[in-house]
Amino acid sequence: MNVLGRIARTLRRPWPALIAWLVLLFIASTVPLPEGSEGPEVDFPLRLDRIFHGLVYAVLAALALRALWRPGSRSVLVAAAVLGAVAYGALLEGWQNLIGRKADLGDFIADAVGAMLGGLVAVAGRFGHRPDNRNEQERPDHGLGGRSETD
Repeated sequence: MNVLGRIARTLRRPWPALIAWLVLLFIASTVPLPEGSEGPEVDFPLRLDRIFHGLVYAVLAALALRALWRPGSRSVLVAAAVLGAVAYGALLEGWQNLIGRKADLGDFIADAVGAMLGGLVAVAGRFGHRPDNRNEQERPDHGLGGRSETD
């Protein structure tokens, strides 16, 4: 079996995919940037960099929700996934400041917004198309409060 096939099969599992994404984000946040690569400041509210931050942390929150998912406790898991992604973004911004890269509040805000949107999209995708088993079972009273239609 080839190596790429093994990697792809491993990344389909929730925890390895989440861990791989966390490591990738750490490496990308740690690698020193070439001088002047930050680019000029633009007076436009959504720079491409911020959109990228949002997308990356949306994926992180969705992967975290997928890894944490257990039936019966949706809101707690969504909150844990989103808050975990936001906390990781804060830690990486702080880490960048420690290693001499520019920590940016705007990047952190983009991370947080992306994590929240990623959590919402993951919830909508996971729960939006699942049939509700309670509605699939036909009730014997047909919604008439215990009376049959012939009463």
